[in-house]
Amino acid sequence: MSALCPDTRAARALSLKLRMDVRIDYLVNHHEHILTLAGWFKAQDSDFFAQSSLSEIAREHFESRLNTDALPISFIALDALQPIGTIALLIESVTTHTHLSPWLGALYVLPEFRHRGIGMSLVAHAMSKAQGLGLSSVYAGVSRAEQRYIAEAWRVHERVVYHGKPLCILRYDFGVRGTHAGL
Repeated sequence: MSALCPDTRAARALSLKLRMDVRIDYLVNHHEHILTLAGWFKAQDSDFFAQSSLSEIAREHFESRLNTDALPISFIALDALQPIGTIALLIESVTTHTHLSPWLGALYVLPEFRHRGIGMSLVAHAMSKAQGLGLSSVYAGVSRAEQRYIAEAWRVHERVVYHGKPLCILRYDFGVRGTHAGL
């Protein structure tokens, strides 16, 4: 029997914006899509993954996150049975900042499904799980949509240049609002 992800008011409210057949679940319940996700990441960040094969990306960035109750945890958004997005709760993310933990990262939504609330729903879902695990705070490294996170009580922790690109490191403290309202 597969474990289902937690559902909160925020996640339910955001899911109303999604089509009825879109759902978010643990990646471990849909491991057959790991190579597809690896392909998305290789295509999205070809410079970073230039020396990595799809099987290496799958092993290092997805197979290691097939958990439900301990970090790292990957989630997948599915439209019917087709993968359309992913996100993860990680122990480490930005390699220059290993002293910070845990992280929200690896957010990706297929271009044709963007601007429909799927990314926001993935964030809310992962944050609900983080809170359910008893985490007091979560970091995220973002290169765009920074204001969307700030509007939801994320604070700028630091601005850095990471792999030659500007990156804003944000921090969310669950105690600030009591529960995560979602993005």
